[in-house]
Amino acid sequence: MFRRFVEQISGIHTGSDAYTQEDQQLQHQGLIGCGHFGTDEIWITKSHFPNRIVETNKYECEKIVCLVRNPIDVVPSYLNLFGLASHSAVSKKPWNQYPVWPQAVKSITRYWNYYHTEIRKQANKTPTFYVTYEELIVNPIPLMNDLFCFMLDVESIKGTILE
Repeated sequence: MFRRFVEQISGIHTGSDAYTQEDQQLQHQGLIGCGHFGTDEIWITKSHFPNRIVETNKYECEKIVCLVRNPIDVVPSYLNLFGLASHSAVSKKPWNQYPVWPQAVKSITRYWNYYHTEIRKQANKTPTFYVTYEELIVNPIPLMNDLFCFMLDVESIKGTILE
């Protein structure tokens, strides 16, 4: 959803640093930059750095946009994605009623902690803009305004086509 906002506002395709079956599905849904990264044509690259990056996918970036979500919501979302193979499907009953729940919480929490530890290290070296999923849902316009100011190194986008 975040990438769709960026693409619809700017007209610039976003990329991704892994090419998987999921990326092919996203390409068919209009995110045609999936699987493309590290070129002048791609301004924003979706990444699951540091977890899914492989040696051949390493590339330099000038800025980071880090989208985070409330950890309490991450576990069921992750289970929906991998348990149901869908970004939009949800389980018929709450995930905490399934036997997989305790191990999933432990595993996903460890993954989440590692991810954010590594992102914080990278943010010490690279300008980073943090976006919360919840803010994106509740109030996207000011957030997107701030994002484009960050990306373009300007104080305001007032009067521009982006506004």
